[in-house]
Amino acid sequence: MAKKVGERHGNPTIIKINAKQMHEDGISFNLSENKVWLCDYVDSKYILGIIA
Repeated sequence: MAKKVGERHGNPTIIKINAKQMHEDGISFNLSENKVWLCDYVDSKYILGIIA
């Protein structure tokens, strides 16, 4: 889904994050109306990989 949405704006880059650890560390997430989970900031320590 992320790739498909990103392709609307060119060549997408997908960043895989450790959302479970973020949640355990107290980072809050909000669910948007179109079912996308959002947060204010993702620290680089939570990045698991980048898919180009």
